[in-house]
Amino acid sequence: MDWVTENNTYRFIWRDDIKDKEDTPDGYIYVVGKNTKDILNYMGLTDDIIHEESSIFGTIPLNNSPGAIGWVNINITTNTKITVRIRYDKNSISENNRKGLIFTGIDINSTLVYTDYSQYDISVNARLITELNSNSKEAVFKRGTNSYIYDSFSTVDEANIRILPIELSNNKKVKSIRVTGGAIYRSGYGNIPLMPLGVINYKNQFNHEWKK
Repeated sequence: MDWVTENNTYRFIWRDDIKDKEDTPDGYIYVVGKNTKDILNYMGLTDDIIHEESSIFGTIPLNNSPGAIGWVNINITTNTKITVRIRYDKNSISENNRKGLIFTGIDINSTLVYTDYSQYDISVNARLITELNSNSKEAVFKRGTNSYIYDSFSTVDEANIRILPIELSNNKKVKSIRVTGGAIYRSGYGNIPLMPLGVINYKNQFNHEWKK
């Protein structure tokens, strides 16, 4: 009882009658395993949480004091997880698939936590991007809906990308996953990016990337 895939595709099919490579009929490739982790391994993906940390920093003009500036240093943490989507479909029950297991794609879920102790009105705008060879899909991070416990200086945002089976093949593999973004100061004059101060270095953008 293992997963197989049709030749030259990532169309994964559950077969009760297949237990090893020798049982695999012509036209199919043995995935080597019965777990969703085995599907990810076959596609060259990881089931581990992709954890990245970095900082962005710079200066902002203060609304109430002409010529005055404030210093901002924001800690950025991202945790990204790839999961396989499997469902039970009674219409797919057959002699070789008695539970009706169906592969419906993969989800890429990412959580971004940014911590700013300056107490200025700072926001981090970020995108989750996955490259499928020459194509890409992306999602904008939005305020998290799940329940998290962080200190009052931290903000939690989330993004999700769903990839359907039809979007996957030997020529359409997930090549990279990236979280990228930057910080803005919501001032009385509009949104302002973090700026450098003289010769002091600054970093207003971050880029967290995983590659195969």
